[in-house]
Amino acid sequence: MKVKIYCKLSDAKAGLLLAEDVCDQQGNCLLASDSILTEKKLSSIQTRHIDGFLIWQEQTLSKSEIIEQREAITARLAHRFRQMQDNPEMIRLHALLLTYRTECYEQKETPVSRVDNAGDTQ
Repeated sequence: MKVKIYCKLSDAKAGLLLAEDVCDQQGNCLLASDSILTEKKLSSIQTRHIDGFLIWQEQTLSKSEIIEQREAITARLAHRFRQMQDNPEMIRLHALLLTYRTECYEQKETPVSRVDNAGDTQ
């Protein structure tokens, strides 16, 4: 499964795949997401005082870890929607979110970054 992880510039090397745009302090996009880092690109962002960025990294989970993740997602979403049990729109939203959050384990990718699978900022 692909996951987005934070990579310090000091740990970066050519060949890494960016998971999100790299922007400077003014918000200007220096490198687009899904760009492959090269030595030239690394030198360029180093002069812009960028500390780090998000990259894609392959992560393998065991079946028990996948089950554990799905259970945690289900529990967090149930907690978030606990007071909306009689609202049909919220019930539908809960079902859609649950499907979306757990599908990533079947498709081998993570749909969100720097946010856990229930939407909590890490």
